[in-house]
Amino acid sequence: FEDRLLIYSYFNGVYEEQGTHGGYPRFIERNKNDGKPFGSSVTGAEIRYCHAIASWVFMHPNIKTENECSWLWRSPETQDYDILSTTYGSWDAWIGEVKPLAFVALTSNECSDESDCNYHGSCGEDSKCVCDDFHFGDSCEFELPCRSLATEKAHILDPVKGIEWKQENPIRDTGYMVYNRPLFIQEGLSGEPFDMRLHKILKKEKSSSPSMRPSNLPSASKTPSRSPTISPSESFTPFPTQGQLLSFDALNPSASPSSSPFTVGLRTPLPSGIPEIIDQPPSRPPRGENRTQSPTGPPTRQLHSQNEYDTAPDFADWDDFFESPSLHDGLEELLEDYKVIISYTGSRFYGTIIESNATLDDLFPLDYHAFWSQSFDVDRTFIISDTTSKPMPVGVDFFEMRRRIDNRLTPNIHFSYGPFGALIPLMNYQDTGFFHCVGESPSTSPST
Repeated sequence: FEDRLLIYSYFNGVYEEQGTHGGYPRFIERNKNDGKPFGSSVTGAEIRYCHAIASWVFMHPNIKTENECSWLWRSPETQDYDILSTTYGSWDAWIGEVKPLAFVALTSNECSDESDCNYHGSCGEDSKCVCDDFHFGDSCEFELPCRSLATEKAHILDPVKGIEWKQENPIRDTGYMVYNRPLFIQEGLSGEPFDMRLHKILKKEKSSSPSMRPSNLPSASKTPSRSPTISPSESFTPFPTQGQLLSFDALNPSASPSSSPFTVGLRTPLPSGIPEIIDQPPSRPPRGENRTQSPTGPPTRQLHSQNEYDTAPDFADWDDFFESPSLHDGLEELLEDYKVIISYTGSRFYGTIIESNATLDDLFPLDYHAFWSQSFDVDRTFIISDTTSKPMPVGVDFFEMRRRIDNRLTPNIHFSYGPFGALIPLMNYQDTGFFHCVGESPSTSPST
């Protein structure tokens, strides 16, 4: 036996009735590419009835648990012969302990007329939909995929022409289908995959050392400014304050010596020779006095001075993938020449780096399965989508991953973030999406 990360959505797909178990129907998982039986290299999961707990269960003969029937999911107690009757109740999931109120969607995959095929095809003699030339899916529910994609970073705002979409390195449909979804690829890459990274990253990072404190201030060159220092410049000598409470402009390392200090809860004494003026409304001049006469005496202190605050370092801002490639099993060398594939895995799209000479037939053989093929690779998968049932990555939110489940960076700390670590949105706004369809011309405006 070996320990593996078990992501249940990898087992989403078609299950076909095959014989019985304990007098109840038995359903076997089918191939993720064409819905046919797996070959000898993959054993399918099963949905069958477990008499010991009077429930329908999802299980796999090669995945062992410490419970009755080695169940991974179990339905509410029932004696109903029809498994579809359990779709109206909550199932339990096994994650080393029982997790209640888990959602399971079970539907019949057979058709009886054109309505079961969404009027985008016909119902065949085998009770399966035959889709027209413009749709695909088990029920012909999806329109044909885009031929190519563009990311949010591919648009240029021209003051005359308006917004133009120019995806210089195309992200094209390969013609392959995985989990009943199209597979996309971007080829001929080196360095970081800039146009698939966080939208706020304007250029490839030139620094060879990771930045724990990236600046949020834009620079005139539109490149990220260097990391702010936590100590003031040597030429800056703030006024002395009571209790050694010093303040400085940490967002601007080159602050001039004339920068005004501020304190929190303490009053800053003025240098000797300048009397302190308490903030109060000016007195009215006597009647008949020349009101335009310049005031005499020492200058008063300004009533308001805007504080500038430093920001606390956030470890999640440290890119532990592209800024730490040595932690990821040959990633440094691979980034010299590679491809990126965008594939569906049952509930999410993954963006994964692969070798430039890797073939899709090798990566996605006929018996491909996201669990047994270990589609999530902590050393190669760098973006991941939100959960979705959409046919393409268009209009779906994507994330970079930080604090991954792998603890090589900080072996003495265990991060409890789930299998994908802390997810950092590629875009600032939810439901913005990141990929868009483009037409034959790269300059065509995208649509979702």
